[in-house]
Amino acid sequence: IGARREQLSDALSALDRELAAAFERLDRAGDGSADALTAELKGVLSRIAYLRTLIRDVDREIENLKAA
Repeated sequence: IGARREQLSDALSALDRELAAAFERLDRAGDGSADALTAELKGVLSRIAYLRTLIRDVDREIENLKAA
């Protein structure tokens, strides 16, 4: 479980970098591509939220295993 938790954490870090890059592209974009970039940002944010929830659940399970 610990190894999987680390993989999830690495994936979250990668998404954080992806989010920063998407914001940079949005800052440089003209009005024509802003809608597509906004949709991309929403997708990245959604994946980040999912991974955070998953990591929280894994952390709870690890704590439950330690308590048992």
